[in-house]
Amino acid sequence: MANSMEQTEEINDFTTDQAQEQIKAIDAKINALSNRLKIPDKIRKLTAGGIVGYMLAKMLKQSNDVAIMAAAGGAYAGNQLPTKEITQEEREAINNKIEQLQSQKRAIMSNIKVENGEALTAQEITHHEIERLPFTGKFAELIGQPSIPFHTLIYGKPKSGKSIFSLIFADYLATNFGDVLYIASEEGYKGTLKQKVNEFTSTPADLHFIDLRDFDAIYHYTDKNKFDFIFIDSVDFCKITVDQVEVLKANNPGTSVAIVKQATKAGDFRGSQEYAHNCDVMIDVREGVAYSKGRFNAGGEMLIFEENLNNKNE
Repeated sequence: MANSMEQTEEINDFTTDQAQEQIKAIDAKINALSNRLKIPDKIRKLTAGGIVGYMLAKMLKQSNDVAIMAAAGGAYAGNQLPTKEITQEEREAINNKIEQLQSQKRAIMSNIKVENGEALTAQEITHHEIERLPFTGKFAELIGQPSIPFHTLIYGKPKSGKSIFSLIFADYLATNFGDVLYIASEEGYKGTLKQKVNEFTSTPADLHFIDLRDFDAIYHYTDKNKFDFIFIDSVDFCKITVDQVEVLKANNPGTSVAIVKQATKAGDFRGSQEYAHNCDVMIDVREGVAYSKGRFNAGGEMLIFEENLNNKNE
């Protein structure tokens, strides 16, 4: 475990190279999503089949004529595979993710200039300030339109519903805005997690779960694998300090981080008040109701289990 001095050095160890790598990764995601919108599923499978056929023939050291015939056969095989065209709802979700990724890229580019001590133009500052995630429905009422990235503190007493709220929130983000990593350190891969995922999420492909139990494991995993959103449930169980949370944020610029904390008998979250000072949104979960306060609205509330019922009925 790194000491406080080493962690402070890591906070300041943000480099342009790291940001450029993130921009490349974002561009790759945008291109992949754009291709899903532009290229019909049938054409993608036909093209992929042709390429596979051609490459296999070349690997077997066949002539060009044989390789061309193999490509034609592969294209035919790909054309026979069942296709699933994108629905209007899926198209809107993809467009939302592309918009979020583009906003994230612009924010990182602004951060590069700031980190390099460069001045920002008035247009860049204005543009940077208005970058928001277009939340709708219950989450817009609860949180507002958060900036990119934004950081959230979720807390509550045992059995209050804080982990269920966190799952519903992670599901909403993964369905509409990008890749989510949910670090289920407190619950792990127990059957209870599977039950909650089945009951309280729509099981989107962009929602990922992992069982990591300490700062070092979380740091190294998120250093190698980048996500748009990270949930840590809970920082108390992982024994992660305020400084270590800031290290994770600094090593993942452009990534929104949500931490889950336990509450005292009085209802306040455990530990340093710096957890609150360093976040944009605070979610206080009490008896199945989430109450918010933060920078993006004057405060709202959400009935957690009612939200789940609405999601299942849509």
